[in-house]
Amino acid sequence: MIQAVRAEDGVGDIYVCQVHDMVLDLIRGLSYEEKFVTISNDDEVTSPSGNKVRRLAHQNRVMKQLTQQEDDTGMARVRSLVASRCDINSWVLHPSFKLLRVLALEDCNCEKGWQGLKHLGDLLHLRYLGLHKVYGIYELPEEIGKLKFLQTLDLGSSGIRVLPFGVCQLTQLVCLRGGSRTRAPDGLLKKLTSLEELHICIDNLNHESKRQFVKALGNLSELRVLSINLTELIVLHINGSLEGTVLSDLAQSLGNLHKLQHLSLDVAPWAEWDRVVLSQHLQSLIVKSLVLRRLPSWISPARLPSLCYLDLKVDNIDEAGLRAVGGLPQLRRFDLHRPRPYLSSSGSTATVVIAGDGFFQKLRRCRFWGWMVQFVVNEDSACVSFSLWNGKQQGALAAFGSSTEDESSNRSVPPTVMPNLQHLAFQVPVRALYKDWNGSCRSLGLHYLPSLRGGTVYVDCVGASPDDVEKAEAELRHAAQLHPNSLKLDLHRCSEDEMMRHSTDQIGDQSKDGDDLCEEEEEEEGEVSSAGDEVIATELGADPTSA
Repeated sequence: MIQAVRAEDGVGDIYVCQVHDMVLDLIRGLSYEEKFVTISNDDEVTSPSGNKVRRLAHQNRVMKQLTQQEDDTGMARVRSLVASRCDINSWVLHPSFKLLRVLALEDCNCEKGWQGLKHLGDLLHLRYLGLHKVYGIYELPEEIGKLKFLQTLDLGSSGIRVLPFGVCQLTQLVCLRGGSRTRAPDGLLKKLTSLEELHICIDNLNHESKRQFVKALGNLSELRVLSINLTELIVLHINGSLEGTVLSDLAQSLGNLHKLQHLSLDVAPWAEWDRVVLSQHLQSLIVKSLVLRRLPSWISPARLPSLCYLDLKVDNIDEAGLRAVGGLPQLRRFDLHRPRPYLSSSGSTATVVIAGDGFFQKLRRCRFWGWMVQFVVNEDSACVSFSLWNGKQQGALAAFGSSTEDESSNRSVPPTVMPNLQHLAFQVPVRALYKDWNGSCRSLGLHYLPSLRGGTVYVDCVGASPDDVEKAEAELRHAAQLHPNSLKLDLHRCSEDEMMRHSTDQIGDQSKDGDDLCEEEEEEEGEVSSAGDEVIATELGADPTSA
């Protein structure tokens, strides 16, 4: 991680951008030389030049060169150019920048496409090219294939739609980070055998090209970070022509990536899912679009001992699945989504009994999208039952709301569960809890989470009366106040327009089930993000025993 700090009137603004490890030494070295130039906000140029006069002269040469106002051959001395939040419409990478090794444009803007890259192929010494969050650039010149020394190409959050075929010639490329919808050219991986990080979408390729791509993935023995988008296969599957061979090849290739640490998949239904073998070095796993009927058997402490972050969509979760996740020794963040109700097969409730030193020992942040939670101390006061409920009537537990607030508070030494959890997010299905099951939010047992500092609760208003919504919110606030840490609890109403107009209204079962998940856009942790439609494997023809 590199931090560039700019101060204005005593106030420091910190700009943070992720840079692959391999260029850190290069940029770090250049930053101490006069050959390193940083431009911020189109009128500020900084350089480690010794005095003000010399620095201003250097600034003028750079700006004139970028706007093609002067052919200054002295600019050949510049090795690194980093620009942040600049208007680059008039900039052109003149051939006189012939020794440039690092070009990083961060959060810059050009209105109608940028012609400034027309000399990109002349920058033969370029090692790092970053166009992160650059708006108005939709394609790269084919001449990028001339940059034989290029090691990092960062197009994250950019508008680049399809990579030119020239990228296939960059044999020294170690990091290729496309945007969420940046598509691969045919034959991308034939020569790019040194890749350690790859973020790409391949739904533009034909069937055979997809097969060749996923087979070639298995040959990237140094690959540590992989984000791949295969969501177009969902449409093919719905039409009855699932490209199963592509997914079979992908499962086999993933098993060959023994150094893989971070995996993000945006995939179609996958019958081979339960037979996938992933690296024991895996630290983060994010699976988008695909809704699993249950947790795969390989999500276990024995198979994934290093997993720190897990993000999945699961229709049904049982005690065995919850116990397997809770036993992951390094798990620090867990995001569990339930599918849209119209895709959900049935109600689901999972309960696991947690002993004192049991599960979720290192968990710090947990988000249950579409699930309600409850912690209830057992009769012998030695352990706690942790329950999840997806709000479906037929899956509700009597435990939700059965224990009173006074009963919970009478425990002299309450058992400790999730000892390091600091933030918890969950959903309250008000109608199902209060009307259909006469439940309560008074006894969620949040006081058994000793490190909890804050939480987010999504109050699902669909079909609920205003009185019940307000009652739920009041009980949640009261529970937060009773917590030893005086929790900071953020309450958000979901589908408020589908709440009953008056408490006496009877609206029956007219609620819309499709939009009550209350999901928010996630912050990027290098997590790669593009959301496709959710699908459940067994509803679309995949093997129900393995999905």
